[in-house]
Amino acid sequence: MRCYTPSMVLRALAAAGLLLTSGCLLELDEAVACGDGYVDRAAGEECEPEVGSSFRDACRLQVGINRDGTCLDTCEIDLPACFPLCGNGKLDGDEECDPGTQDSDNPAEDDDKLGAELSCLGHEPPGTTPYVGGILETCQHDCTWDRSPCHRCGDELVQGDEVCDSGTVDFDRLNQLCLSACVPLAQEPRPVRVSCNAGCSDACDTYVVADPPGCCIPAGHTSDPVLPCCEYEAENGECPFGLGE
Repeated sequence: MRCYTPSMVLRALAAAGLLLTSGCLLELDEAVACGDGYVDRAAGEECEPEVGSSFRDACRLQVGINRDGTCLDTCEIDLPACFPLCGNGKLDGDEECDPGTQDSDNPAEDDDKLGAELSCLGHEPPGTTPYVGGILETCQHDCTWDRSPCHRCGDELVQGDEVCDSGTVDFDRLNQLCLSACVPLAQEPRPVRVSCNAGCSDACDTYVVADPPGCCIPAGHTSDPVLPCCEYEAENGECPFGLGE
């Protein structure tokens, strides 16, 4: 028995010239009539199996996967079908990885690595800041890497080849940089510690000394005949002798 929705009945009556402008019509509940070739959105239909245009771009529009969609016999989009090959243990199409290899005793040894651990370096999404450290460990259900363990310059963690990062400071390295920028090699005695105006580079690969460098001796270290005290000015303009030695 073929079922019809109220909207289909009204269209049929109108086409036959039988729709009256007065009188009584029986109100019918809107119901799904899957398979009638008409996508009845009001009844909740998402597609029609026989109408290819109603589901062809569903994977791209709903989950961002460039594959043809599939319509179920319930007139619903079959979203799992958008990932037909993800999980088969092989790299197919645009897949970055495949979770089907992660539970294997012998994960792939080739360059693709599939579900094996892989460095974040060089695996940044297009148009993003390069990674400086981290390991890609988890392949997600859509065959893309979980990039949450990856680190970038600016996340306040010194990772990989980084020398510095935002608020994280290597004071020993910074002191050596300030000594070379502020104290002539021939100067004797040389101060133990020097401070200067320096910051981390945009690539987190080096410290950059300002111009002028703003050199000074931190309080608690032997005074210097040229450099002022950083933290406060004593009466004679020098830091106290002997403190911190």
